[in-house]
Amino acid sequence: NVEKLKAAGIKVQVIDHQKSKDLSRVKPYVILKIAQTLDGKIGKTTNYKLQTTNRAPVYISSIESRKKVHELRSEVDGILTTTSTILADDPLLSCYLLNKDIVQDLFVFGSSGIPKEAKIFQFSDRKITRFTGEDLVRDLREISEMGIQTLLTECGAKMATSLLKEKLVDEIWLFVAPRIFGKGVSVFAKEVDLSSFEIREIEEIEGDVLVKFVKRG
Repeated sequence: NVEKLKAAGIKVQVIDHQKSKDLSRVKPYVILKIAQTLDGKIGKTTNYKLQTTNRAPVYISSIESRKKVHELRSEVDGILTTTSTILADDPLLSCYLLNKDIVQDLFVFGSSGIPKEAKIFQFSDRKITRFTGEDLVRDLREISEMGIQTLLTECGAKMATSLLKEKLVDEIWLFVAPRIFGKGVSVFAKEVDLSSFEIREIEEIEGDVLVKFVKRG
């Protein structure tokens, strides 16, 4: 059958299961984005309840750092977020700081219950896919099968920790801002070993420090 397809001019790739990597780990290239204070906090509250009234968001990093994130958003194929993040921050998850009409597809992990007034629903051409998050390896494989090759995370401590524990992160963008919250949400939910990563780049951005880590190998 393979030879007939080749004779018909169809390009065929034959996977040798003995030599290929574990096919259950097929996934997009995952970039974990973190913005934290000097004391390792990513937020001031754990009260996940969408605010329907206008309120000023609490930004940790500088406007230039946020522009850097929007540039990254414009370059990836999709964005991974969670129900908890949407309820806590009500983000647009667009590239508005670049004045670009780019709206990435969203992959939302967690239980249902996002109200229809959430800002992520403002874009009619945005595709939103829901996952329970019970099996991250399976979920990321399914996202890969949708044609998503690069995936940026916009999530909280629990999902960030889970992705790292499952060894599903390929690159980390860590923004550290010169602020101290004292109390708040810690960047990780549990102890995480990052010895499989190496520092690739350190950049100062308007008072913040961006450290890029890349997985070895």
